[in-house]
Amino acid sequence: MSKIRHGGFLALLGALVAGCAGAPDLAMFETVEWHETPDAAVAIDALPLRSGDIIVTEVDTAMSFMMALMADRYAPFVHAGVIVVDDGEPYVYDAFATVWPLLGRAPTRAMSGKIRRVPLARYLKRPVVAAIARAPDATRAAAVADFARQAYRDGLPFDSYFALETADAVYCTEFVAQALSNAGVTLPGPARRSRNRSLNVAFDWLGIETSGFWLAGDLIAPLQPVVRFSRTLSPAAIDARFALKAELHRRFTDEQALGNVFRWTGTGPRIRDHIVALYDDAVALAAAGAPDSAITELVAEHLGPGPEPTARLAERATSAPTPSPR
Repeated sequence: MSKIRHGGFLALLGALVAGCAGAPDLAMFETVEWHETPDAAVAIDALPLRSGDIIVTEVDTAMSFMMALMADRYAPFVHAGVIVVDDGEPYVYDAFATVWPLLGRAPTRAMSGKIRRVPLARYLKRPVVAAIARAPDATRAAAVADFARQAYRDGLPFDSYFALETADAVYCTEFVAQALSNAGVTLPGPARRSRNRSLNVAFDWLGIETSGFWLAGDLIAPLQPVVRFSRTLSPAAIDARFALKAELHRRFTDEQALGNVFRWTGTGPRIRDHIVALYDDAVALAAAGAPDSAITELVAEHLGPGPEPTARLAERATSAPTPSPR
């Protein structure tokens, strides 16, 4: 393993999320260089895993980008689960739902799922960016693992409407938040729902009335950092990815339209070409070791000057969450 490289996009990311309560310090995570092998277990053996570890992930999809805009502040990663080592094999327990086609109606009405148990090797088949963090002590880690096992045995259902007010159904990050809180880990608390008008039209259509969301990055902020890794991206590319998403969130003010970031097709949202081009160019610059100034200029070239960072950070600071109870 090697320490995460500092500078470039990681420094930019630090500046962008400085006002976000609960944001994890990605510089504390070591990076595993993932080498693809015919047997995925070979690569997984390089991960220092323990029962009760928390894994957070995301993939390069339009929905991943959209989910990063749903709350009034940014935190990296969009999905979360609990790692449990059963009979020597690591599994991921997470809240997962399948969306069935339902023409003309909100997809939330066609979602169904519950807590599932997936071998980690299969869980990591997709080209994810992932990080693993650990509870402060063995007792709390064991409590997290026990909570996950029990929720799986109980068939705890998936919450299609992301409601914070009920505990009898959960979405992925809410499930992990419950596991950690049950184990006595104090969390930053849910982030408030975005006030963006365009996004709230989408929320209304989906029937999502919640006041806020649990963010995956917030869940690992109070934990002990372990590793981060990707099968397809270099450490510099990972840094670029998160910094770009943080900057898109900063620029997605209340009056911005979702159509400025996404285009809509018969199969769902697609990221607009100029955002994809920015991402590709930014990753290439970061991989080449470009200075922060070059990367900042690139973002301005693609997206324009944007709002003043200090104003947006001050706005976020006033809406920071309060710690959740144990």
